[in-house]
Amino acid sequence: MSLSNAVALVTGGSGGLGSRICKLLAEGGANVAVAYLGGKERAEAVSREVEAIGKNAMAVQIDQSDPSSIEAGV
Repeated sequence: MSLSNAVALVTGGSGGLGSRICKLLAEGGANVAVAYLGGKERAEAVSREVEAIGKNAMAVQIDQSDPSSIEAGV
């Protein structure tokens, strides 16, 4: 399945498994939003790693327990 020009939002994207998922999605062609609650620096680092693959990325803070935070993040 081609992910060319798809956009993926990965919750927990700054963690170990989440960061690997972000990179795999980017390698498949997707642009990636790296969602985090804490750990902004790690999320920004993952975003840079995705960009090094050649895809667009951004770190976005989302509190999954707060609907307004989810809406704002998306």
